[in-house]
Amino acid sequence: MNAIEKNKLKVILVITSILTLVFIVIVGIEYLNEKRRDRAL
Repeated sequence: MNAIEKNKLKVILVITSILTLVFIVIVGIEYLNEKRRDRAL
């Protein structure tokens, strides 16, 4: 493995982890909104 390949892997890992975090946050917000709506009804 040369340096360029390692850097590519690092970038891919960073991008995937950021996307995963964003996904979890969006799902969490949606879940909380659903709970709040249920409580209001």
